[in-house]
Amino acid sequence: MSPIIYAELTFEIESKDDIPHTVGYLKKLNELDIVTAISCNNSLEELIVSRRNLYKFDEERYPFYFNDDNGLFFPESILIIDSSTTAFIEDGLRKNHICQERLEHCETYMDFLNYIVTQRFGILDKQALTIRSFDMIFENLQNGGVDSIIVASARNIIGRELSQLHNRKYLESTFSSIIKNIPYIYRYDGIDNESIYDYQIYCSILEPIFSSYTRNELEEKLICWKNDERFNVVINRLYSLVINLQCIFKKKFSLSNSQVRSKRIVNYINERKKNIRHFYGVFSTIEDILWYLYMLEKKLHISERMEEGMNNLFTEKEISKKILLPVANMNEFRSIINIAEKSGLSLHRQVIGNNTFYIHIGKDFSLYIVKCEAGSLGSAASILTLTDAITNIDIDTIIFSGIAFGNYTKRNEKQHIGDILVSKQLWNYESGKVDDNYIPRGDKCSTTPWLLDRFQNSALKWEESEIHFGVIASGEKLVNSEEFLIKLMSQEPELIGGEMEGVGLVSVAERYRKDWILIKGISDWGVGKTDTDQIDVAKKTFSYVFRTIREYLI
Repeated sequence: MSPIIYAELTFEIESKDDIPHTVGYLKKLNELDIVTAISCNNSLEELIVSRRNLYKFDEERYPFYFNDDNGLFFPESILIIDSSTTAFIEDGLRKNHICQERLEHCETYMDFLNYIVTQRFGILDKQALTIRSFDMIFENLQNGGVDSIIVASARNIIGRELSQLHNRKYLESTFSSIIKNIPYIYRYDGIDNESIYDYQIYCSILEPIFSSYTRNELEEKLICWKNDERFNVVINRLYSLVINLQCIFKKKFSLSNSQVRSKRIVNYINERKKNIRHFYGVFSTIEDILWYLYMLEKKLHISERMEEGMNNLFTEKEISKKILLPVANMNEFRSIINIAEKSGLSLHRQVIGNNTFYIHIGKDFSLYIVKCEAGSLGSAASILTLTDAITNIDIDTIIFSGIAFGNYTKRNEKQHIGDILVSKQLWNYESGKVDDNYIPRGDKCSTTPWLLDRFQNSALKWEESEIHFGVIASGEKLVNSEEFLIKLMSQEPELIGGEMEGVGLVSVAERYRKDWILIKGISDWGVGKTDTDQIDVAKKTFSYVFRTIREYLI
C-alpha cells in the first residue's frame, strides 16, 4: 500500500506453491510498475546457477530451479541489491544460538537446539539454510539413541525459527509493505512489530471502494488510475492515515500487543464509517476516493497536527463509554434484550470474535449485551467470554447482572424474593485449605468505587424493591443445599447472597484494568430451587441497571 513496493524475486519464485495468490498478484503489479523486483543476480542464468548450488540437496522442494523448461518469471527491470537471504538467516541463527559443540554437555533443551544449529554450520557450507538441510543431523541423532519424539520436536522448533527469519527478511526487503490478503498469512504475525502494514486496517478503510466493483472492474480501474499522478496522492494519504491511527492507538494502548491494537483500530474505523455510509456512491474517479478519505479522516479525528487528532480522539473516548452487559442464562438473555428495547434503546445484532452481541450505539454511551454460560470456568463461561469481549471491543465498564440466591438466614425478614443485591465486595468462596477443617482463603475484591456510588445514588429513588449493598459470594457450585448454605454463611457473616459468575468478572476486570460491578436479583434462597421467579426478578434487576446507566452513569 506504500507508493513503492519492493519484492524480493527469489521470495516470489520460492513461495509460489505456498502462497500462489500473492505471487500471482505480485506479478500483475510488476507488470503495472507498481512493484519493483529486487535480486542479487543480474540475469536469469546467474540466478538459476546460484540456486542450484544452494539447493542441490533439496531438489524436491525447489524443482523449478532444476527443470530446464523452468519458465521462471523474471521482470525486465529489476533492482540489484547486495543482500542474501541465506546470509541473513545465518546471521539470525548465530544471534539466537550459542555455540555448543558436544552433545554430552547439553543440560537443557535449549543447549540441545544450540548443538543442532552448531552442527549445521559445520556442514553444507554456503548452502541454503532450509529445514531439509538439517535432516542429516536429525538422522544422526536418532541413530545415536536420542528419542525420536525429542528429535521431531527440535525439527519443528527450528523449522518455525527458519520460517520466521525468512519472512523477516522479506519484510525488511519490502519495507513491511507486504500484501496480506492471502492464505497462511499467520506466518507474518508478530514479525511486522511496528504494524506499518496491516491488511485488516487497510481493508476496513477500502471496503466501500472494493464493494463498488467486481474484481475485473477494479483491476481495470487500477490500470487506468496508476498513470494518473493523483493516484500517488491517494496512496500517500491512505498510508499516512493508517500510520497516524497506529501511532495514536499505540500510545493510548501501550500495554496491548499489535493484534489487539489492530482489532481496536478496525472496530473504531467501522464504527465511524457507519456515519458516512449513506453518502457512498460508486467510486468512478480518483476525486471520489480522495473525498471519501477526507471525510473518513474527519470522522476518525485524524488532523494534520498529530496532537490535535489525539486530543480529539481521547476526549470523545472519555465522553462516550463502552459498557459491557453480560448475562449467564437464556431467561436472563431474553429479559435484558426485552427491557433494553422497552427502555427505548435500539439494538442491532453483530457477531464480533466468538460471540454474538446485541449493540446500542448512543451519543453518550454504547451498550454491548452478550450471553455467557453459567459459572466462571469452562469454554464459554464468564472468564473466556469477557476476555473475548475485551479483546475484540474496547470496553470501558462491565456491569454483570442477572439472578442470584439470597442470604438463607435472613429470608423473609431482612430479604425477600425480588430484592436486588449490589456488590461492595465479591468473595471467591471456592479457594481454601482442606485440612481437618476447611479454611477459606479466597480473595475479597472491592467493586469500582465510582460505579458503586452511582448505583447507591440510583437506589435512593428506586421504589420497586429493596436494594442491598454488601459482600456477594461467588463460586462454581449451583447451590441447592441447606447444610452448605449455613456453613457458607458462617464463614462470612456479612454475606448478602451468592452466585456463580463473579469470580470470572473480577479476574478479567482486574487483569485488563476495567471498571466493574455485580448487580443480581434474589430469585431463590439456595434451597428447593425453581424457575418460577427467575424471569420477573431478572426484568426488575435489568430495569434498575438501565435506569442507573441512563440517569446516573453518564
